[in-house]
Amino acid sequence: MTLDELLRAALQGIPETQYVVGLCYENGLGVDTDKGVAEEWFLKAARAGFAPAQHALSLLLQANGEERLAEAVDWLRKSALQGFPLAQYLYSLYCEGGIGMASDPSEAFRFSLLAANRGYYPAARRVASMLEQGTGVGINLEQAFHWYYRSAELGDVDSATSVGRMYAGGLGVPKNDAKALEWLQEGQRRGSTWAFLALSSVYRSGELGQPIDKSKADELAARAQELIEERAKRGRSQ
Repeated sequence: MTLDELLRAALQGIPETQYVVGLCYENGLGVDTDKGVAEEWFLKAARAGFAPAQHALSLLLQANGEERLAEAVDWLRKSALQGFPLAQYLYSLYCEGGIGMASDPSEAFRFSLLAANRGYYPAARRVASMLEQGTGVGINLEQAFHWYYRSAELGDVDSATSVGRMYAGGLGVPKNDAKALEWLQEGQRRGSTWAFLALSSVYRSGELGQPIDKSKADELAARAQELIEERAKRGRSQ
């Protein structure tokens, strides 16, 4: 579909195409970048109840400064209530942090769980962490393990390490050194900094049935440090 065709469909009131036209103006795709025009198109689709547009409008309003934060959070909540997982996860963060509202950890847990149940792995990992720490919900290590495992299945790098950590400590699951090592090594294969650090400790102390190997421990620790520095450089460049 060409931009002209998109515009014709958008002018006919089709919210999906209004949203796409908004994205085009927001990102300069086939047109000159114009955030104001993007906002107009997102607003049309958002008022029609299109959840991705409500989410996009919220992000755009927030970029305009604090004076529109309340409006942005209102649209974010609308999108979250319609089941859009990215909005549910972000709204959860805002609830816990008290961004644009009073802090509400229990509401934060509720919206993270909604997104996790839709297969959004950052939310699944967040649910696991909240259950492990008792943030907004009672501590439940069995459920924490379940959600770390689910997040790892969905592809989260660090959740594989968390599964290994919980097997190693018998947290929410029977202690199993072999499975702990297997999951820590899976985290290592995925490039988890925490997996490299955990395995470094394993070989430095001779844990999980492994022989002490200080050379291997040092090598793993050095790789963890490299990953930390790489992440810091990416953060500075963004």
